[in-house]
Formats: sequence, structure tokens, C-alpha cells
Amino acid sequence: MLQTKLNDPAVEESTKKRIKRIMGDTDDDRRMEEEAIRYLLWLDSERCSAFFADIVLICEGATEKAFIDYLIKNEWNDIREKKTYILDAMGKFNIHRYMNLFKELGIYHSVLADRDENNDVHELINQFIEGQKNEFTKSIDFFDKDIETFLGINAPPGNRRDKRPLNVMWHHTKEKISNDKIDALKSKVVGLL
Repeated sequence: MLQTKLNDPAVEESTKKRIKRIMGDTDDDRRMEEEAIRYLLWLDSERCSAFFADIVLICEGATEKAFIDYLIKNEWNDIREKKTYILDAMGKFNIHRYMNLFKELGIYHSVLADRDENNDVHELINQFIEGQKNEFTKSIDFFDKDIETFLGINAPPGNRRDKRPLNVMWHHTKEKISNDKIDALKSKVVGLL
């Protein structure tokens, strides 16, 4: 889909530049080699747990993974029994790679990501992710903007993305996230599993 957008004369050049930056502007052989290296880098001992799960929940980032993992281990006892692995895709731009890997390995999975209000190139990437749904993809869901907005909390000061997991966990441990928001998150997760 992204390659089609690159060849479409109706697509603005600024959008094409962003797509090239995401995809990498390299020849096909090199791109395939880079993909193989990415899989080797991603498949660490912790992520290999995904191969033994009944279902993998592919999350866009560390914030979703850390918070949902915490809730499953400490509060959502009913979900703990489902043999679910929560995977941090290390960004929206890697989700399709995990979807394809799990398809090839016959592993059921779902996706939870930020829609980022479909701003800028995110609309194309969100459509691309939805287009990668396969016979092993149970469901795909998005937060309209991000998990912080969904939970009704502020993002870390200075938009420090590296502090997002800490920020969400701090708000939860200080009981600054309403039970209604936690219940809504649980419903979203249960719907994906």
C-alpha cells in the first residue's frame, strides 16, 4: 500500500518523503536484508515468549505493554489465565512486521495502537496496519489519540516520550486514573483477546 502511494501522482511530495523515510529509500535486496536483521534484533529472549502464548497482543509501544502487563499481573486475574503475551512493537511502524511474522508462524494475535488522530502520515500507516490483517489476526483496535488521552491523564512534561511508561504507572499508583477508565481499558483488551 505504501509503495502504491509513492507511485501515485496525486499524493503530495511531502507525504512521499515521509513514506520514504519510514520505508527506507533503498533497493529491494538491501531492504530484504535489513528486514532479516530487524527480526534478529527483535527476537530477544523475552519476546520469544510470544511463541508459547495462546494469543499475542501487539502493542505500539512500551507504555501500553508495561501498563497492560502490570494490570494483568496485579489486577486483572481473569485475563491472567488466558496465556496472553503483551508485545512492545517498538513503534507503530513495526506492527505490520510482527503481524506478518505471526501469520507465517500460525500465531494468533491482535493489535492495539495509537491512532494519533490520523494526523499527518499516521492516517496512511493506520490504514496500512488495518490492511495487514490476516487469518491469524483476531482484532485491531486503536486509541483515538494515545493511551494518556484515553486514560484522561496528561502526557509527560516536555513531551518526553521516554517517560511515558513511568508517567502512566505513576498516575495509576497515585490513583489519578478513574476506575471507569481502567474498566474501559480492560474492555478494550478483553475485546482484543
